[in-house]
Amino acid sequence: MREARLFWSQFIPTLWRNRAFLRHYLKTTIGKSRRRRMIKYTVEIKWSEADQCYVVFLPEFTNVMQPVTHGDSYDEAAKNAREVLEMLVSSDLEAGNSLPEPETA
Repeated sequence: MREARLFWSQFIPTLWRNRAFLRHYLKTTIGKSRRRRMIKYTVEIKWSEADQCYVVFLPEFTNVMQPVTHGDSYDEAAKNAREVLEMLVSSDLEAGNSLPEPETA
């Protein structure tokens, strides 16, 4: 028991000194739980003849100019869509705005 106390008494000040790391760790941990919520949103990826690329629409986010992003390949467009969706959700949560209701099938 004494060894455990000694470990924690040394560990807590180290964490406090590394607050930037701790904030980053907590953000990424919380971000993972936010990502689970984001999967519920509809992502439409369509080929655009005019732009010669895949364009991405997020129909639930009506306050954002559509299409929200694009990609030269379908996979790139999907990756970009996830990034945009993460940014939209995190910025709405940080601003205290409510998130749009996901459409259900």
